[in-house]
Amino acid sequence: MEHQGVTFHTANLGTAFARRTGRDELENLTVAYGRVGQWYIVRTHDRFFTQCIDAHLDSTRRFIASSPVQLMPLQARDAAIATAVLRPVALSAHMKTWLAHWRKFHPEVMKFADQASPPTSESRFLRAAGVLSDLLNHYQSMTIQAYREGDTAAIQVDVVYPK
Repeated sequence: MEHQGVTFHTANLGTAFARRTGRDELENLTVAYGRVGQWYIVRTHDRFFTQCIDAHLDSTRRFIASSPVQLMPLQARDAAIATAVLRPVALSAHMKTWLAHWRKFHPEVMKFADQASPPTSESRFLRAAGVLSDLLNHYQSMTIQAYREGDTAAIQVDVVYPK
């Protein structure tokens, strides 16, 4: 596919995910990927990818130019590896939906996770997901930046508490 002179590719991952998980709502999940400027980007759906191209060509349309992002403590880094901006409440809701799916369709796994002693890696993950989903409700936004500092990779996490 092409948008404003930038070529990118798409792949339908939904069919495989829907078949594997038994969740038909995943059937239409597609991923768009390709190089935009110096970045290699992978996004769900081609519309989101074309927004990345538009922002690359017009700096006023960039994510970091938006007023909500201007309030975040993001720093410009010369050797950026990745930046993630999260809406913790939305992520928490998604995690709770995911846990509810597991409780409904895999109750034996959830029961085992609650009772496993010593805990298995699966039970630790499920327990942590429950704790993390509750914790995330206390934050307005969260940013995670990975970057290179000399020969070392560094990560900085910043949170914005509700007013």
